Amino acid sequence: MKRYELGLVVKPNLSETEVNGLIERMKATVGEQGGSVEAVDLWGKRRLTYPVEKYTEGYYIFIRFLLSPLRVEEVSRVARLTEEVLRHIVVKETKKHHVIGQDPGGKEIGEASSDNVTSDVQTQSE
Repeated sequence: MKRYELGLVVKPNLSETEVNGLIERMKATVGEQGGSVEAVDLWGKRRLTYPVEKYTEGYYIFIRFLLSPLRVEEVSRVARLTEEVLRHIVVKETKKHHVIGQDPGGKEIGEASSDNVTSDVQTQSE
């Protein structure tokens, strides 16, 4: 299983109950595919950079989950077909190591590990 993050921008005219229902549907979709949800991060209503379907604001939701790579496409498909979702993106997370520095002799002083995203991105086309 690999770690993924699903980013959603949903219509701003939804009630809090409808937003929570959408989150539960996406969590259920991950569960049905044999995955597990690690975290849900609701950023709330934010201004969009450009209008999408005549909306200038949207609710931003991020769901981090573990899932088999063979099953990720179904989660993306459900997000794409959900009427309340304006945009979505699925990103696979990987760990990368960065060298902090080198001493004058060229030896590495230390390493830092951080979660960075790779280019394995699936997004909804316009």
